[in-house]
Amino acid sequence: MLKKSPFLTYVLSKTSALAAQDGKKAQNSNYFLAALYELMDSYAAGAHFEEAATPEGKKELENTYLTLSSYGKAFDEKREAILAFIHAEGYSSMSDDLLFGMFSYKAESHAKKNGKELVDTPSYIAVVMAEPTAAIKKCVLGIADAPKAEEKSGISDALRDTIKELYTEEDEDETAETPEKEEAKPQKKDGKQHLSESVAVARKTRDALLSKIFGQDVAVATFVSGYFQSELMAHTRAGGHKPAAAFLFAGPPGVGKTYLAECAAEALELPYHRFDMSEYASYDAGTVLAGSDKVYKDSKAGVLTGFVAKNPRCVLLFDEIEKAHLNVIHLFLQILDAGRLRDAYTDKEVSFSEAVIIFTTNAGRSLYEDPSVGSLSSLPKKTVLKALALDRNPNTGAPLFPNAICSRFASGNVVMFNHLSAHDLFTIAKRELSKNTEGFLASTGTAVNVSDAVATALLLAEGGHADARAVKGRANAFFHEELYELLRLIADDERAEGGAKLKTVDVDVYTEGAPEDIASMFVGKSPAEVLVFAEGQVARDAKARLSSLSVHVAEDKKTAEEILFEKDISVVLCDVRTGVRHGGEDFLNAEDIASEGHDFLTYALSKCAKPTYLLTERAGDVSVEEFLSFARLGVREVLSLSDDAFEERVSEACRTAYSQGNMLRLARENKVLTYKSAQSISEDRAFAKIELFDFRLSLSRDMTDKGNILEGASKPTVRFSDVIGAEGAKEELSYFIDYLKDPVGYLRRGVHAPKGVLLYGPPGTGKTMLARAMAGESDVTFLTAEGNQFLKKYVGEGPEAVHALFATARKYAPSILFVDEIDAIAKSRDGADADYTADVLTAFLTEMDGFHTDTSKPVFVLAATNYALDGATRRRLDPALVRRFDRRIYVDLPNKAERLRFLTDARGKHPTVSLSDEALDNIAMRSTGLSLADLSQIFEMALRSAIRTQGSVTDDSLEEAFETYTGGDAKKHSEAELLRTARHEAGHALLCYAGGEVPAYVTIVARGDHGGYMQHAEREEKGVYTKAELLAHIRTALGGRAAEMVCYADDGLTTGASGDLAAATKTAERMICDFGMDERFGLAVASDEEKRAMYPEIRRRLNEVLDAALAEAVAYIQEKRAVLDALASALLEKNHLRSDELKAIFEE
Repeated sequence: MLKKSPFLTYVLSKTSALAAQDGKKAQNSNYFLAALYELMDSYAAGAHFEEAATPEGKKELENTYLTLSSYGKAFDEKREAILAFIHAEGYSSMSDDLLFGMFSYKAESHAKKNGKELVDTPSYIAVVMAEPTAAIKKCVLGIADAPKAEEKSGISDALRDTIKELYTEEDEDETAETPEKEEAKPQKKDGKQHLSESVAVARKTRDALLSKIFGQDVAVATFVSGYFQSELMAHTRAGGHKPAAAFLFAGPPGVGKTYLAECAAEALELPYHRFDMSEYASYDAGTVLAGSDKVYKDSKAGVLTGFVAKNPRCVLLFDEIEKAHLNVIHLFLQILDAGRLRDAYTDKEVSFSEAVIIFTTNAGRSLYEDPSVGSLSSLPKKTVLKALALDRNPNTGAPLFPNAICSRFASGNVVMFNHLSAHDLFTIAKRELSKNTEGFLASTGTAVNVSDAVATALLLAEGGHADARAVKGRANAFFHEELYELLRLIADDERAEGGAKLKTVDVDVYTEGAPEDIASMFVGKSPAEVLVFAEGQVARDAKARLSSLSVHVAEDKKTAEEILFEKDISVVLCDVRTGVRHGGEDFLNAEDIASEGHDFLTYALSKCAKPTYLLTERAGDVSVEEFLSFARLGVREVLSLSDDAFEERVSEACRTAYSQGNMLRLARENKVLTYKSAQSISEDRAFAKIELFDFRLSLSRDMTDKGNILEGASKPTVRFSDVIGAEGAKEELSYFIDYLKDPVGYLRRGVHAPKGVLLYGPPGTGKTMLARAMAGESDVTFLTAEGNQFLKKYVGEGPEAVHALFATARKYAPSILFVDEIDAIAKSRDGADADYTADVLTAFLTEMDGFHTDTSKPVFVLAATNYALDGATRRRLDPALVRRFDRRIYVDLPNKAERLRFLTDARGKHPTVSLSDEALDNIAMRSTGLSLADLSQIFEMALRSAIRTQGSVTDDSLEEAFETYTGGDAKKHSEAELLRTARHEAGHALLCYAGGEVPAYVTIVARGDHGGYMQHAEREEKGVYTKAELLAHIRTALGGRAAEMVCYADDGLTTGASGDLAAATKTAERMICDFGMDERFGLAVASDEEKRAMYPEIRRRLNEVLDAALAEAVAYIQEKRAVLDALASALLEKNHLRSDELKAIFEE
C-alpha cells in the first residue's frame, strides 16, 4: 500500500473526528466530504495548515481547492447517484463505508499508475469524477458476500481484497481491447489530468479575454466559470445530450457581448460562427438554419446544421436573438432541450452536445437605460429574465421573449454586461488610434503622434451614451478624415512634394479660450478629494501615501456619510476590516465580515454612487474569488498599500471618476462635445499639425422631442440685463439658475430641491420675457409649452400629453420647463369648466410632486399667468397648483425710471430715430399704468409711420403714436369747439399749477370719448395725500367748468365736464366717508350699507364741498385770466403742451 500524503492524512483524521462526534467508528464518504469542505472553506478564508507547509503540501492544498471548486455540485451528485444504486441493491447498511472503501482503493491504484509515491487528496476527488458509474455498480454487485465494513474500525481486509480483485479484472478487460482501441487509449485522460489541463486552459482563456475585453471583468469571469463547469460536467456525464454549454449575454448595446464571444472562440481554439438574427426574422427563416426538404426547388442543407455537422465542437453565436422569428425560437428550444436538430435536407440528426451556444440580446432596456447605474452584473438571474419577458415588440406588442425560451435560459448561464466606464471607452479609443498610427507609420514612414486629450475629445463627442462600437467607429473615422484632409492640402502645395518630405504629424487639442467647464474636461479636478474608510495604521499609511490628493479619513459610517454629503468626493477607498464587530477575523470570506467597514461599503455602493475600491494592507489579502463577489456588488478594484504605484493608481482612479462624471453629465443633459479642426504644416514641410479647437456643448436630442426644446438659433439670446424692471424676480430666478447648474452642490449644503416658480401679474409686464431671459442665461435644456396645448379633444389625451412633456424634461434634465398661460389648465376647480380640465390639472400636480424624480437631475417648472392667486377675483388659479411652486413672484407694471430706460434703449437701436430726452421723459411720465409691451407697440407704431413718410421718428411722431395708442384716432372739431376745449383744459392746468404741481401734458385733440385732457405729473410713487392736496385735486377737476363759467358766463355749463364732476365727487366722497377728513361726519368710516342709509345727508355735504371748491376755482381763474388765455392760445397753436412748455407759460 502506498503511504498517504500529510495533508490527506490530516483530512482523514478530521474525517474520523467528525465520525466520532456522531458515535460512528468508521470513516465514510459523508464525513470525508464534510471534513474536506470545512477545510477548503477555511483555506479560502485565509487559514494556514502545518500539514501543507512544504511546497508539495501547499501545491496539494491548492490543487484540492481548485479541483473541488471546479467540480462544485457535480462531485456530490456523482456520489449520490452511486449511493442510490447501492441502496436499491439492498446494501444500505454498509453503503457509505463500501463506497469509501472502493474510492480509497482506486485512488491508491491511480497514484501507483502515475508513478506517485504518496496518495493525495485530489486523487480521491479525481477518481470519484473519472470512474464510470457502471464500473462502480459492477464492483458493488461483485462483493455482495464481503464482510460489512462497519464491523471494524476501518475497511476490512476481505473487502479490500474483493475490491482489488474486481478492479483488477476490469483493468485486464481494458487491456484486451482491439488494436484500434489501444491506439485511441492514450487520448483518454484520467480525472486529475483532465482537471489539471482544464484549470490551465481556464486561466489562459481568462487572461486572454481580460486583455481584450475592457470593463467586463465580472462577465468574463462568469463566462469562464460557466464554460468550464459545463466542460467538467460533460466529462463526468454519461450519455449527455444537451449542448456542452449555453449562455445568454444581456445588457446595453456596444459593450462587448459579441466581441466576447468572438474572443472566447479564438482563445478556446474552436470553430466559430455568428448568426445575425435580424436576417432570420421571416416566417420561413427556420429552413435557412435547418435546411429545406429536397422536394422543394433550390433546397439545400441548413447553414446551422451544416456547420455543426462539420464542426461538432464549436462556438455558435446567435446575435440579438430578440429579432428572430418565433419559428426560429422554436428551433432553439429543441436544441437546448434535446441537444440535437434534424436537417430537413439530409434527413439526419445533428448533435449539438459538444457545441457552446451563446445568445446575445439588447432587450430588457428598463434594466440599463440609466447610464449612471453601476453594477449590472450583480442583478439576479431572475430579475434579468423577468425584464426580458416583459419587453415587447414596439410594432406588434408581442413579447420579445416567450416564456418557453425564458425558462430554458433560467437553467443556463445568464451573463449581464455592465455599461462601459469612461476609462474603458477612453482605452478603446486610444487603442484604435494606436492601431491606425502604427499602420500609417508602417505603410508611409510618417509618424503620427496623437495626444490622450484627442481620445478624450472623441469620447465626449459621442456623448454620455457612448458605447464601444461607436467609439471605435469615431476613432477610425477621425483618423482617416483628418489625415485625408491634411494630405489633400499637402497635395495642393507644390513645395510639399506630395508629402514626400513629411516625417511627423502631431494631433492635439487647443482649449485656450474655451469655456471653463469644457476646458476642465481635459485636465480634471485638482486636487481630487478621496474618502478613506479605515482605521489605525492603515488609515495613517493611506493618508501619508496620498500626499498629492485631498484625503478625508473616516472610521465610522456616520462620519463617512457626512463627508460624502459635504465634500465633492471623487473616489472611496474602503477597508472592510475596519471596525470588526465580533472581536477578531474569524470569518470564512471577506464578503461575510460583520464590520463597520462592510456596512459602509454597502451604503457607498447603493446610495452615494461614487466609484468605490477595496483598500487592503497587503496584496493578496483579498482572493480572486472574494474580489469577484465584491465586483458583482459594484466594487471597481482592489488597491493595496503595499503596491509601489499605490498613489498613481488612486490618482488614475480619480481621473477616471472625473471622466465618468463628465460622461454622466452629458448623458443626463443629452449633450455632445463638438469641435472644429485645423491643419498646418511647417516651412520645411517635414512637420504637420492637426489641432482640435472651438469646443462647444450641443444638445443631442431625439427628433420626437424637437418641438418643445429650444436650442441653437431658436434658443433666446436675451439676458436678465436686457429685461427692464422686475428686479426681484430676476434676483430669485438667478438663484434657481445657479442651482440647476450645480444641483448636487446645493443638495450637499442641505438645500431643498426646488420644484418651480410661478410668475403672475398684469398682461404685458414681461413674464414671458423673464422666461426667455432665463433660457438665455441658463446652460440647461429649456423646454416650452402653452397651457392650451394640453386641452385635447378626446378623454385621456390631455394627461398623456402632460406626462409625455415631463418625461422629455426628465430625459434632458437638468432642465427648465416653461409653461405659458398655465391658467388654461389650472383655473380654480370650483369653476364651471373644472370638469374639463380637472384630469389635466391632476396629471400636472402629480408630475410636480416628483415622487420618481432624481434630485441630482432636477426639472424646474417656470409658469406664467395673468390670473390672480387670491380669492379677490374669479380669475384665480387652483390653490393646490399654487402650493406646488416654491416661489410665487408678482411681476408688476414698470415704474417711470424703467419706462424711460426702455424708451432710451429703443431709441438707441434704430438709426432712423431722432428723439429728444425731454420727449422721452415726458412719455415715460405720462405712461403710468402701461406695460413695456404697450410702449413697444407705441414705438413700433411710430416707426411704421416714419417708414410710410420716409422720414424719421421725431418727438411729434412719437407723441402722435402715444396718443393714438392710448386714446384712439384724432377727431375733427370746429374752431369754436377747439377754443372751448382749449379754455377748458387750460382751466385744469391752471388749477393744477395752483395746487403745487406742473401738469405732465395737456392736449385739445379729441380722441375716443374725450375732447381733450390734462394729465397729472407722476403720482405712482406717492402713497399718502393730505386733506389740502385732495381739495386741490377737487379744484383741479372742477377747473375746466370754472374756466368755461368765467369765459362764457351763462353758456359755461356744458356736458364736457361730466367726467370731471364724477372725479371730483369721488374724491370728496372718500374724504368724507373713508378718510375721516370732514368735521361734520367725523372719523368713522362708513360702510356701503351705511352710505346707502345716509345718502341724502352725504349728498348734501358733497355738494357743499364741491360748491366751495368750484367757487374757489372760479375766483382763482378770474384772478389769473391772462395766464388762462395764454395757455389757451398756445394749445390752439400746438394742439398740445408738455410739462416744460407749461412751466414756461406759468412762470412768465
